Amino acid sequence: MKIRVAVIGVGYLGQHHARVFAGLPDVELRYVVDIIPERAYTIAEQYGAIPLEDYRAVPVSEIDAVSIVTPTTTHYEIALHFLRCGVATFVEKPLTMTSQQALHLVEESQRTETPLFVGHIERFNPVGSRFPVLRDAESPVFIEIHRVHPFVPRGTDVDIVMDLMIHDLDLLLAQVGRPPQILDAVGIPVVTHQIDAASVRLQWDHLRVNLVASRVSHMHTRRWMIFAAGRYVSLDFLHRQVTQIQMDETHPGHLVIQDVRCDSPKELLWMELQAFAQAVRRGYAVPPLATGPEGLAAIRLAEQIRASMEQVRHPDLTPWVMTAV
Repeated sequence: MKIRVAVIGVGYLGQHHARVFAGLPDVELRYVVDIIPERAYTIAEQYGAIPLEDYRAVPVSEIDAVSIVTPTTTHYEIALHFLRCGVATFVEKPLTMTSQQALHLVEESQRTETPLFVGHIERFNPVGSRFPVLRDAESPVFIEIHRVHPFVPRGTDVDIVMDLMIHDLDLLLAQVGRPPQILDAVGIPVVTHQIDAASVRLQWDHLRVNLVASRVSHMHTRRWMIFAAGRYVSLDFLHRQVTQIQMDETHPGHLVIQDVRCDSPKELLWMELQAFAQAVRRGYAVPPLATGPEGLAAIRLAEQIRASMEQVRHPDLTPWVMTAV
């Protein structure tokens, strides 16, 4: 039998959830829900689904899973509804606005024995296959992470830490396995009333990590620069390129440069939602799909970073803030 799915929210990203689910051979896209009727009807007609305007109108007995792709401010309420109804739930990142809300969802998932997963899509980036470098005998001692992109109003219901930096926080937590010490954190609003640009320094034992994130830039960058003894590795998540520079053992004083493309025959969202469908069918998580507790861990670290930022005064940029956002 096919996994019957409802997609809640079919805006910029949600419409792609609907498209992918409609194309998966083991999935039936049953319902499409959006508070904008025209949007729901257009997407539903395109993929042969049933349109609805209210998630509470979805007959839970007629679906096996739900994908929530709405503004972060609504995640908690919608996810809680479906978890209480026993419907396997996928929530786009970040899981919720607060760690308290996320914890409640995780507890409800455990109480009802209902799967809960989070859309940390960078876990499916093929560049991530190079992450074992973090666990090699020659472990890295320093990582510089840059994630910036041009401004778009979408997603500004949360700050830059929860919007963009959380991708890298999740990847770090997944690799190291425990939370870090926060050495320093600075963030400022630039064009919204939220923090739009941030710089954070973290430490795990011998490893130090600098993260820079901004959603006010003229370019896109998603890059990790990893430094270890005798070796440097650049992970370009945007262009899916890995560059490694290390000492040439046969020619002292010379460096060897290796470039590797990490192309994938499938789009990342396809791989992620397929993994979700497989998890629903099997009843357990299929790595690297992010679980509810992992989504909670990322939010907890994000909150600790924001608390650290509040201890640092930043310039008042209010005159430049876009009040329409």
